[in-house]
Amino acid sequence: MRTARRRPSRPPRGAALPVPTVVIESPLLTPEEAAAFLRSHVRTLEKWRTRRRGPRYVRLGRLVRYFKSDLAEWAQSQEPVRAA
Repeated sequence: MRTARRRPSRPPRGAALPVPTVVIESPLLTPEEAAAFLRSHVRTLEKWRTRRRGPRYVRLGRLVRYFKSDLAEWAQSQEPVRAA
């Protein structure tokens, strides 16, 4: 007597297959990530861009991105606030 081989179970038709998550460390930060890095607000970065102040940024089409190294360099270049 033969035993029936069991086929590996398949997901139901139309079910989404799990997508492997790949985390890539990018040197480019979004304005939200840059604001969090500087402990500031996104709106502050927007104001600095329109006034041509603040850290350097790059435009990729319509997108604004910041290099993490530029943010750190800019933050270190700022004068410390002296207590009165």
